Amino acid sequence: MATAASSIPSAISSALAAAHVDDETAAVKDGSPIHVALRKAQSYASEHLRVHYVCPDELEALDIRVWQKDVAKGCMDPELVGKVRDVVEMEVVPCARTLWMPAFLAHLASPMALIDPEIDEQVLKPLWSDGTWTGTLVWDSAVHAVDVMLSSAEWRMRLKRASVCELGCGLGLPGLVCHVLGAVPVLLTDRREIAELVSEGLALNNFPSPDIQAVEFAWSAEAAQQLKQTHMGGGSPDVVIACDCIFAPLFGSSFLLLEMLLALASPTTVCLIALERRRGDGADAFFEQAAAAGFRTKFCMRRSRVIVCEMRLDGHEEWTNDQSDEQSCR
Repeated sequence: MATAASSIPSAISSALAAAHVDDETAAVKDGSPIHVALRKAQSYASEHLRVHYVCPDELEALDIRVWQKDVAKGCMDPELVGKVRDVVEMEVVPCARTLWMPAFLAHLASPMALIDPEIDEQVLKPLWSDGTWTGTLVWDSAVHAVDVMLSSAEWRMRLKRASVCELGCGLGLPGLVCHVLGAVPVLLTDRREIAELVSEGLALNNFPSPDIQAVEFAWSAEAAQQLKQTHMGGGSPDVVIACDCIFAPLFGSSFLLLEMLLALASPTTVCLIALERRRGDGADAFFEQAAAAGFRTKFCMRRSRVIVCEMRLDGHEEWTNDQSDEQSCR
């Protein structure tokens, strides 16, 4: 049992309770409003950020292709199958910078699948079954994490010349914004298929390597040490970002992220954690174990089911107990 000193801060407990999802029907109906709106060809806009998909006319609407798990539905020209792409366009308003990232899975479709659908099935079915496809689309937690960074003078200052590692980066929007705000180096880490997609996006935006890189990273303590040795001179990053990496049904445990944070972080590392609560996600247990492992947590914001917070290991004087318990990032 966690002691009083290692309990979850009250602001985090309240946010977790307010965002809790218990009813499966409501979870499907009300979840991920930004993600769903973007899929339906709508835009997201805040004071600091604008996001939308740019999808080829040759393909059916993105929402239809996701629901039907048919990534190139509507494209009947063999010369275009596998070549036409969905792209996320993101405008970082304070920096007057627009970024583009390839998205979804249409590039993996084979022209031969127009004759034999089984060809695509063999390539794409594993990406649907293991959840890899989720990393090819924009989700609410990543958008809100970006908004937190862009709206905070403290975060904008923190990121100048900071080293950043984003875990389970998906399309890497938070890590990209970190680099635009001056972070160097930035590592965008995920499964191989996702890292390859992100690498294409870095080239599309003319981002220089090794200032920002997409790196395949299979979560283990040994791989984390190798990541630090290879890309960070053996030290810990200044910032670790993780969005939607606390979900026990997908990851097999709610504690894998905690193991990676312990392997990568030092007391001076700030971890920005964003999650959308989902049924059976294990988030409460995660924060209990994080507190017991020596992490202090500071609440940043809650938007519907999305919670954004900062975590830092004990041993750094910047936060007092009161700050970690009650004050927000903004």
